[in-house]
Amino acid sequence: MFHDVYLRGGPGDGRVALTFEAVTSCTADLLARLRVPAEGVQPLVATFFVDRTSLEAAADADPVALKATLERIVAEGHGLALTVARLPQRWRLDPESFRTGLAEEAREVTRLLEAHGVERAELSRLWRPPAGALDLVHLGRVAAVDRPAVLWSLRVDAEPAERMVARVAARVADGDIVSLPGAGKGCPAVEAVPQLADALKVAGLRGVTLPVLLGRALARHEPLRVVRYHGKGLPAPCHAPLKLTVAGTPERDTQRWGLVHYERPDGTTWVLPLPGEAGSTSAFIGGGLAAARRLWSDRDAWRARPACLRAVPAHRMAPPITAEGEGRRARWWVVGRSGTEERDPRALTAATLPVVLPTRADLVRLEAVQRLPWRLRGLVAGALGRLGLQVPLLVEARATAGLIVGRPLDASAIRGPRSVLRDAVAGYVQILEVSLAEYLYLAKWSPSDRKVLRRAARSADGFVRAGPFWTLSSMVGGTPDPMRTGPNGRVPFDVPPEALLVRALQAGATLRPGDVVAVAPEPVAGPPKSKKIPEASSFRAAVRAGLSSSIVRGLTRTAYLRPGGVLHFDGDLLGRQTLRVVVPPGIDVPTLGTGPGDAR
Repeated sequence: MFHDVYLRGGPGDGRVALTFEAVTSCTADLLARLRVPAEGVQPLVATFFVDRTSLEAAADADPVALKATLERIVAEGHGLALTVARLPQRWRLDPESFRTGLAEEAREVTRLLEAHGVERAELSRLWRPPAGALDLVHLGRVAAVDRPAVLWSLRVDAEPAERMVARVAARVADGDIVSLPGAGKGCPAVEAVPQLADALKVAGLRGVTLPVLLGRALARHEPLRVVRYHGKGLPAPCHAPLKLTVAGTPERDTQRWGLVHYERPDGTTWVLPLPGEAGSTSAFIGGGLAAARRLWSDRDAWRARPACLRAVPAHRMAPPITAEGEGRRARWWVVGRSGTEERDPRALTAATLPVVLPTRADLVRLEAVQRLPWRLRGLVAGALGRLGLQVPLLVEARATAGLIVGRPLDASAIRGPRSVLRDAVAGYVQILEVSLAEYLYLAKWSPSDRKVLRRAARSADGFVRAGPFWTLSSMVGGTPDPMRTGPNGRVPFDVPPEALLVRALQAGATLRPGDVVAVAPEPVAGPPKSKKIPEASSFRAAVRAGLSSSIVRGLTRTAYLRPGGVLHFDGDLLGRQTLRVVVPPGIDVPTLGTGPGDAR
């Protein structure tokens, strides 16, 4: 239960971490004392835990002073980590609320830091609950958020400086995490710093930031992620220091693979370009994967060279999946409770751009491509026309996690050791799917055509997005399984990656590098129930009337996406996927209160 909660670092290096809560009115004086604690004593470094509420209050009170303080924290080598002002009750009750709430706090704190002078702000993956308030219920949630909690092995409250120093001097030891008050009447910690520095010197200890103290332990919590993007490659001056031989023209704009450094709240991702231009997914598995892992193991080297990084805006990101492998077509398998089905892999290659809803004319063409029975064709377009609408409005989105196959597998692997299956996983991706519930409504009237109607609801797999990040499976230690901590903090059923591969193989799949096997997303809600429809003159008239009633009822439901809306799906390991829904130019979409009248 406690493997994601750190009370201290490992002994043996003579290091301790001094930590302070929040950025307060005492922080500026504290920084001055840490820089020059005493004559003949080296400067001390510390880690400051910042929360959204305190930053917003400080920004409102004196934004200039806050900017100066934050810039100084970073410039003088101190660390920044996340805390929260309070733990909401809903976090105790729901792991998903805990995970998404903490991720949202981290994004907002990062945004505030960047807005006040901390360029390319990056919080460590550490967080601390307010005043260390983690009970057994919260501890049970920690593993689900993939953000290790840090408490302390030695805590000192706000009291006179002499007492603070005496407590630390008597108890401090190698590897300790020391929690010190960042505020208090008269800022006692400021007065105590020179004597604390002397006490550490006498004990043969030196202060470091938390990420440095816990570096080895925390490495397993930092996901190794790659992304495909359109842009420039690794700058030439970075080749030799990183021991890379790069072919081609680094300054040429083309598709490339990049090693993710971090994401900014505005959607920009800072990456280290990997050698060469981007080929297929299977080609990257065969060559680029090894380079990515080597560079990740030496990430401190290139993170110390910001000039080697490239900023990639969200619109320059490309999907990490390609439809074509080495001389063959890649495949995509979806495993659910009801069985396993093969899907069109070309859907996963769609760029992460706005989803444009089809017009009535587009739906007519779609139904022909999907070979809907003649008696079902034109019914959706007819219902939309009856209401004066040009696009479908019962639009739903759902997310899941998928794994990328890295080695060939056939049916013989089912009877082999599970380690072979685990080693065949090259990484994980997040997958979003959009469904048009209008077609699911038709399945009520024609259950025998449910399969083809479900395919039409997915618009020939055209409403699917994979990525944007490919999380590699080279993470070691007790890192949470991405299949369990992916989108929405859960998957529809608890299945380890090797079992997912077995199900695909049992369905007759022969898997090759670059193939994708995904967990079936959670079922969509489907269309609202229509009111009782009076007897109509024909089957088609009854279906159109019922569907029209269902669409009108759907206008009041928040479960459906609306053009202009933005939907976010978060996975701590798999990254944030953003879905924006638009309509073709010139089409007006009714809003609540201005929608069509109830179908008569």
